[in-house]
Amino acid sequence: MSTQPHTSEPGSGPRRRATPRAEVACAVTLTRRKRHGSGVGAPVTGETQDLGPGGMRICTERPLKVDEKLEFDLTLGDGAHVCGSAHVVRVSPRHVYALCIDTLAASADGERLWELATATG
Repeated sequence: MSTQPHTSEPGSGPRRRATPRAEVACAVTLTRRKRHGSGVGAPVTGETQDLGPGGMRICTERPLKVDEKLEFDLTLGDGAHVCGSAHVVRVSPRHVYALCIDTLAASADGERLWELATATG
């Protein structure tokens, strides 16, 4: 498990990750959030590189910007969906982005992501 510094809130500076992550490849669909109401624009599809209850690293074909607010829909390996909102905290080369999860649609989703991130072999 990596503990690379990341920013949890815009402008808060680097800090250590507070929750575990695991290398997990899941399909993810992102929609940009409006200030009031639902998403705007065409959905952005991608794949997670790592995932945990506090955030994820994803690869997409379309560019994202730091501090961009997004709604996400993860499709886990068993077909279950985990949905919520997140914001981009880091942009890396090759269309790789670190996202901090702001909210989850259901409290059980956080437990599910925690179990996924801490599962051993």
